[in-house]
Amino acid sequence: MMSLAQLLAEYGVALESCANATARSEDRPLYQALTADAAGLLAAAVMDGEEGKLLARIIRHERLWSHSWLQYPVFKKASNAWSLARKSSAIAI
Repeated sequence: MMSLAQLLAEYGVALESCANATARSEDRPLYQALTADAAGLLAAAVMDGEEGKLLARIIRHERLWSHSWLQYPVFKKASNAWSLARKSSAIAI
């Protein structure tokens, strides 16, 4: 089983891949926002900080996803990777 940090790293790679593959220029700023926020998530997971801080970051990132209306279907790769990482965090959202 992969650690949360490993899953978040794979999620970051998936975001980058989707940003490069999308045919919709409108989606690129959304991928940049998601990638920037995911970097903080990865850092929090690696640093083994307070679980409360990690929970707050996960909730904020989930909110960011819910406000992002990605148009090009390539986003499903990143969405699936985020779903795996979120479920692995053992924090119910």
